[in-house]
Amino acid sequence: MPETPDPEKKTKPAFSFRIWAYRQMDNDNEPYAAALSPKTGWLSTLVFRFFFRNITTGPELKETTDRLPDDAILIYATPRRSSLEFLFSWFRYAKLGMPAPRIGLDYRVFFFQPFFRTLRILTAQTLYFLRHFRMADPYEKGFYRNRLRQGHTGFLYLSSKKGFERRFLKSRTDSIAHLLDMQKSGKEPIYILPQTLFFGINPHRDTPSILDILFGSAEEPGKIRRLITLIRKNNSKVFVDFSDPVCLREFLLEPEVQGLSSENQALLLRRRLHEIFTLHRQSITGPVLKKRAELIESILTSKKVQQILEEEVNETGKSLQSVRKKAKDYLDEIAANYSMGWIKTYDIVLTWMLKNIFEGISVDQEGLAKVRKAAKKGPLILVPCHKSHLDYLILSYLFHHNKMPCPHIAAGKNLSFWPLGPIFRGGGAFFLRRTFKGDRLYSRIFSSYVEKLLSEGFNLEFFIEGGRSRTGKLLSPKMGLLSQTLNAYGQAVSPELSIVPISIGYDRVLEEKSYLHELGGGEKKPESMGELVKARKSLKVRYGKVYVNFDSPISLNQYFSSRNLHAANLDKETHQAICTDLAYRCIHAINQVSVATPYGIVAGGLLNLFQPTIPYSRLQEVMEAYLSYLYHMNTRMADTLQVNPDYALRQVTEAFIQRGFVDSGNPENNEDLRIVLNESKRPILDYYKNNVISFFIPAAYTALAILEKDALQFTSSDLHLTYAELTEFFSDEFFQDPDRSAEVLVRKNLKAFIDDAILVPHPTLPDTYNVTASGLRKLKLFAAFLLTYLESYWVVLNFFMRYPGDSVEPKNRLKKIQSMGQRMSKRGEVNRIEALSGVNYKNGLAFFLRCGLSGSEDKESIARHADRIQHYINLIVT
Repeated sequence: MPETPDPEKKTKPAFSFRIWAYRQMDNDNEPYAAALSPKTGWLSTLVFRFFFRNITTGPELKETTDRLPDDAILIYATPRRSSLEFLFSWFRYAKLGMPAPRIGLDYRVFFFQPFFRTLRILTAQTLYFLRHFRMADPYEKGFYRNRLRQGHTGFLYLSSKKGFERRFLKSRTDSIAHLLDMQKSGKEPIYILPQTLFFGINPHRDTPSILDILFGSAEEPGKIRRLITLIRKNNSKVFVDFSDPVCLREFLLEPEVQGLSSENQALLLRRRLHEIFTLHRQSITGPVLKKRAELIESILTSKKVQQILEEEVNETGKSLQSVRKKAKDYLDEIAANYSMGWIKTYDIVLTWMLKNIFEGISVDQEGLAKVRKAAKKGPLILVPCHKSHLDYLILSYLFHHNKMPCPHIAAGKNLSFWPLGPIFRGGGAFFLRRTFKGDRLYSRIFSSYVEKLLSEGFNLEFFIEGGRSRTGKLLSPKMGLLSQTLNAYGQAVSPELSIVPISIGYDRVLEEKSYLHELGGGEKKPESMGELVKARKSLKVRYGKVYVNFDSPISLNQYFSSRNLHAANLDKETHQAICTDLAYRCIHAINQVSVATPYGIVAGGLLNLFQPTIPYSRLQEVMEAYLSYLYHMNTRMADTLQVNPDYALRQVTEAFIQRGFVDSGNPENNEDLRIVLNESKRPILDYYKNNVISFFIPAAYTALAILEKDALQFTSSDLHLTYAELTEFFSDEFFQDPDRSAEVLVRKNLKAFIDDAILVPHPTLPDTYNVTASGLRKLKLFAAFLLTYLESYWVVLNFFMRYPGDSVEPKNRLKKIQSMGQRMSKRGEVNRIEALSGVNYKNGLAFFLRCGLSGSEDKESIARHADRIQHYINLIVT
C-alpha cells in the first residue's frame, strides 16, 4: 500500500534555478564581476607570477597604508582604466601584507574568477536582464557601499572614454560622487591612494617615432608593447609608485568645497586627482622633452621676451634685427641640449668610477624619500655644496637610479669648451657667465630661460657657493640664481617650488693636487682639453667614499605663507632680505646634513696640537674628545666611524704618512708611533680639517668664551656676550643656525662638555659650572679650530695698519694682503702657513670694511681689533 503522507511533515520545495538566480541579485552576496575572490587559483597564480614578476613596488607603499587609521576605507586610484593594474594590486599587495583591492568600481573582470563564480555571475546577470530589460547597477543595489563598509578595499580609475560617456551622456552614477556621498553619510574616513604603473623613466618626446605610433610609446605602451615589456627577462623598468593619500573627510571640510553642489564637488576632486597624477608622472619621467631649437624659439617668440627686445631697441637705438640676433646668440650660449642618451652614458661612466676609483656612494635614503615626496608637488631647486667637478654628475646619477628626472644644471661658462661643453649640455647643463654686470639684455634673457625651464616642469640644480670651495668648508652664498628663482616663483611659473639643500662630500677629492697648488699660492689653471688629459692620472688612485645627504625640502608656498608674504608683490628690499635668509638657511642646512669623515677628524687633531712631534697616543686622545662631542651632537658619521672608529682613524693616519702629509718618527715601532707634521703639507691637511669644522664651531666659540673668563668657575650667562661677538666676527666664515639664539647654543654645548667631563655642574649654585683639570686642555683643543682664521684676520688688520684708506685701489687690496702675509710668515708673525689663504683674507677684508675701517688713519678701531685678535690667540696657544 502506498504510504500515507504525514500532514505535519513539511515538504521541501523543489529547487528553482530562476528563483535562486533572482535571489543572488537581492542578497548581500550579489554576483558582480567587479568583485574578485579573496584567493587565486593555481592557474591564475602561475599566470600572474609570470607576467608580474618584473613589476616592483617600493617599501614606502606599505608604510603609507600602515599609517592610515584602523577604521579607514581605502581606495586605490589610477589615472586610466587598467584591468592589469587592478589584477596586479589584488595579487601582489596581499603577499606584501597590505590591503589588497577586491572591489573594482566600474570594473568587470570575468577572467581569473573561479569557474563556478563566473557561471553564477553570468547566469544571474542574464536573468536579471530578461526580467528588467537592463543590466543590474551595483550603485543602485548598494553593492559598492556595502562591501566597502564591510572592510573591503576598493580600486577605481579616473578616465576612460566609456566611463566619461557613462556619467556625462547617460547620467549614470559617478564613482567619485558615490564615494563623496558615502563619506558624508558614514563615520569611517575614506582615503583615495593614487598609484601609477610606470613602464620606464624616459621622458615623453614631442616627436614620436614610428614604433611609438604603431605600438605606443615606451612610457605609455600599447597592448603588444606592454605584453613584451612585462615578459622580458630581468626587466627592472616596470614599477608601481604612489602619491600621498587624499582624505575625503578633510576634502569636504575645505572652505572652497563646502559651498559647491555634490556634482561640482566630484568634479573638483576629480581634477585634483588628475593634477596629482600629472605631477607624480612628471616627478619621475620629467616633462615632455622638446628639441633645443624648439625651446629657444618658444622663448624668443614669447610675449615677455618680445617686450624685452622692444625695450632694448628703444634704449640702445639698435635695429630690431640686430637685437634679436644678439638674444638668439645668448640663448645658444646658455641653453642645454638635454638627452637621455648622454645621461645613460654618464650612468655608465659614474658606475665605473664608483666601483674602481671610489669605494662606493653612501646615500641618505630617508632624505631622498622626502625629496621624492616634494617632487610630486612641483619642480625642485637642488642646492648642493660644490667641492669637486664630480658634483655635476653625482646628483644626476642618483636621480637616474632612483627613478627621478635628472635636473638641468647651472654651470660656469668656463666649462663650455670642446669637447666637454656639448657633453655637459647633453646631460642638462646650461651655462652662465660669472657676472651679468654691464649687460642687461643677457641678464633678462638668462632669467627668461630659467623661467621657461621651471614652467615646463624641469628640476634645476645650482651651487649656492658659485664656484668650487678650495678651502674644504662652505663659501659665502651667491644670490644671483636664487634671486632669479624667486622672481620666477613670483610670476607663478609653477604652483609649487621646493628648495633642497644637499651635501655632497668625499673622503678625498679628485682635485686634491690642484687645490694644494692653489692653496700654496699658485694660480688657478683654466679648464681646457689639456688639463682634462692630464687629469686621467687621477683615475689610478683610490679616493674613498662619496657621501650624499639631503635636508628637508623648503616649500616656497609654506615659506611665504608663514611670513604672510606674496612673492608676486615684493619690493626690492624685501626680495633681497628673503634671498639672503634663504641662502644662509641653505648653507646652514648643508652643514647640518654633512658627514663627519675620519679624514677630517685626523687632520683636525694633527693641526690643533701645538707640538712638532706628536705621539699617536696623544693624537688618539684628541680624536676621542672630538668624536665624543660629535656623538653628543648627533652628527652624521661616515660608515667607517660608525663600525670601528679606532681602526678608521688609524687607517687614515697611516694613509697620511704614506702620502707624505706627515712623517713617521719611528716606522719600525708601530705601537709607539710618533708623527711629525710636514709643514709644506699643512694646507691640504687644513682642507680636510675644514670638511668637518662646521660641526665644531659652536664648541670652539663656547670654549673660547670659557677661556676668556680666566676663571675655573662661571655661569652660562657669562658666555653669551663673547659667543655672540665671535659669531659676528666670523659671520663671513661660518654660518650659524638662524633659528637658535646664542643662549640656546651655549647651553647645548655646555651639556656636551659636561658629558665629556670637561665641566662639572656646581653642587649648590644653579647654572654654575667648574672647569676640570683635564677640561682646560680640551677647551683649548676645541678653541684651536679658530686659530687659523684669527691669524688670517691678523694679516688683514696689518694691511689696514700700514696703508691709508685711499692709497690702494680696491682691486689691488687682496694682492697687497697676500704679499704682506708672506712677509709676516717669514718673520714668524704668522705661525701657520694655512692662514695664508686668499679666501680667509677676502672674508676678513669684508668684515673690517663692514666695521668701518678704511686705512691706517682709523687708529683707535684698529687698536681695538688688534687687542681682541691677539687676546684670543694668546688664550689658545698659551
